Amino acid sequence: MKPFCCALLWALASFVTSGVASAGALRVVPVTLDLAAPAATGAITLRNEGTQPANVQIRVFRWMQGADGQDALQPTTDVVASPPAATLAPGASYVVRVVRAGGPASGGEESYRLLIDELPTAGRVQPGRISLLVRQSIPVFFSGLEVSAPQLQWQVSAGRSGVTVTATNGGSRRQKIADMSLATASGQLLADRKGLAGYVLGGSSRSWSFPAARNVKPGTAVVLNAASDNNRIRVQATVQAAK
Repeated sequence: MKPFCCALLWALASFVTSGVASAGALRVVPVTLDLAAPAATGAITLRNEGTQPANVQIRVFRWMQGADGQDALQPTTDVVASPPAATLAPGASYVVRVVRAGGPASGGEESYRLLIDELPTAGRVQPGRISLLVRQSIPVFFSGLEVSAPQLQWQVSAGRSGVTVTATNGGSRRQKIADMSLATASGQLLADRKGLAGYVLGGSSRSWSFPAARNVKPGTAVVLNAASDNNRIRVQATVQAAK
């Protein structure tokens, strides 16, 4: 599976942890769409809080996790955003509908990402400077009637570049992970990752690297702590050799 996204996308996505996402003058509410059958349509509201008009492009991608344990986006026509583009005057709000084209989901949980790009306008372009897009990434979930709770299995492996932690989700519903830390069995902190670490999608695996723990050897007993949607995670594991 070839990833469609770049590191910038996920860096921007990582700060979306509250009920409102803000990048520059553009605000988005809500920051997650979670639609359970029979619902097949949701909506987000964009608001331009700046003093210049904002040109916005909205696209939807299927969100998957590959064999390498990393996030990947693929083009899709299964879910569409309407309208796909808009110009917001200063202080204006705009509602974007997100529609699953085939109606309600019938199986487990489907995961998508809504990419909202604020495009440079003529008034913001300055000679001799590079104008960058401002991008926000909103998770969108459609679930059917047979969604099973997340069931995570954890593995810790060590290689030359440090420790890799992998979570495999045996359920069909995603699990959000945040505030990860890795410590020895005696409590010595080896490495940590503050804030939102990402999601483990249903039936998928997600991996995180901890370069700061590069001195950890296979066979070491470690304790992984993290926060999830509704509880704390504490896992005791023995470090395996990286394959």
